[in-house]
Amino acid sequence: MRKPGGKQIQIGWAAVDPAFFDTMQIPIVAGRDLTRDYALDDVTISELEGGIDEAALARRGGNVIASMSAIKRLGFSDPAAASGQQIDIGLVDLTYGLVPMTIIGIVDDVRYRSLRDPIRPMIYFQSRESARYLLVRARPGEETIVLGKIRDIWTRLFPDQPFSGRLLGQEVAALHAEDTTKTKTLAFFTILAIALACSGIYGTVAFSVERRRKEVAIHKIVGANRTDMLHLITLQILKPILFANILTLPVAWWAMRHWLDGFENRIDLSPTLFLATALGTAALGLLIVTGHVLNIARTPPAHALRTE
Repeated sequence: MRKPGGKQIQIGWAAVDPAFFDTMQIPIVAGRDLTRDYALDDVTISELEGGIDEAALARRGGNVIASMSAIKRLGFSDPAAASGQQIDIGLVDLTYGLVPMTIIGIVDDVRYRSLRDPIRPMIYFQSRESARYLLVRARPGEETIVLGKIRDIWTRLFPDQPFSGRLLGQEVAALHAEDTTKTKTLAFFTILAIALACSGIYGTVAFSVERRRKEVAIHKIVGANRTDMLHLITLQILKPILFANILTLPVAWWAMRHWLDGFENRIDLSPTLFLATALGTAALGLLIVTGHVLNIARTPPAHALRTE
């Protein structure tokens, strides 16, 4: 495929019918849709009624619709610049030459592959011979019912041909099955790690507070209030939590960045996310410390000293 006189470039193509873009709800950005009202919109190569041979098509040419990324690949600056322009496509045997095709419409890009793959530039043309799939849009919630009815009709009309039909949601799920499995596994171990971290913080705080029970009791005797006692122990607990965040957050950032780099379109890793994580762990430690200190503060100093 190329612009007249230009270099060959690789662009994907698909044979569709005039109802394709409406069925798939792909908006026409500029120009018009393919239709059966214009002979040049149909490039069917066939002996069937309305079809033409390869030599005739190479001489006559036809009309196509291009995606936004396709017109950029072809060197057009915007949809207006691409509309009505000619490109040459190898639709027939090269002994007849490239087929001159006119861009009559531009559509938004559509992702037909995994989120990890780049969006493919596409050229769409109408051909009744090249189509291989039947696309049907059903009302939400009725997809399975419609698929079953289509299967029954197919079996009645073509009993010797096996029916193969799937829901689009199933196709999308299959494309991302590996990432879905990894996400579920990661979620499980994340929850497990959070549970272990909470248990570790609770144990560390409980041990530290219990070890300083006598010190807290003495401070209470000399007139220290609960805020003073909380401040006394909080700094000792928050220091290791802060140190742990300093060690682990860069590793977490690198791991997430490495995973996101596998996708063409990805979110930005905001420092807010990691700051919120650090503040969350600190708040959890502070909450646990507060609970233990208040429990000790309610205990009579004499009892704490006698127990010690």
